[in-house]
Amino acid sequence: MRQQIQFLKHFLRNPNKVGAITALNEQVGEALVKYIRQAKTIRPLKVLEVGAGYGNISKIIVKELKGQDTLDIVEVDKKCCEHVENIFHDNKHVNIHCKSILKWSPNYQYDFIISTLPFNSYAIEFVQSVIERYENICAKGAILSYVEYSGLMRIRNTFSQGEKKSMIKIRKEFLDSFKDKFLIEKKRIINNIPPCNVYHLKMPS
Repeated sequence: MRQQIQFLKHFLRNPNKVGAITALNEQVGEALVKYIRQAKTIRPLKVLEVGAGYGNISKIIVKELKGQDTLDIVEVDKKCCEHVENIFHDNKHVNIHCKSILKWSPNYQYDFIISTLPFNSYAIEFVQSVIERYENICAKGAILSYVEYSGLMRIRNTFSQGEKKSMIKIRKEFLDSFKDKFLIEKKRIINNIPPCNVYHLKMPS
């Protein structure tokens, strides 16, 4: 309950960036880590989580890490960063970076990216820039997994007019085109609040 109150406060501080009033539930987390769990490789995995919030999904990711695997968490909200730093301060697998994903430029590439950024709440220019960044920091054949809240785009489209309605259409077309190129699996989670879809995309090798 305390964490849900924290998340609600986080939403009220950033209603256009959070996209939901409650944290993603465990079933969403299990769906997001599916391909990490299935990974079979002798080399250490490099995993990126973007938009960790208060760390619900981070905890599920960490359970799948072994040996020298590493998780980079990129979170722009300072209070959320402080919270996840308190959770993972002594975990050798986890590195936390309090900045925008557009300012994160690692000198290596990722095998897995898990993104919970609410794309349907952002301007098309930001969404395009984030997707381009993901493509640039993905290793060959990497899996990008992300969440989309079901119905929010339709609701916004219904109550939008003029230029805003046009921008929603352009953003949807861009995301649909991206999914059409690389999508390997979609899973609908109906018991999350609000319900959401988890998409898994395999980046080109």
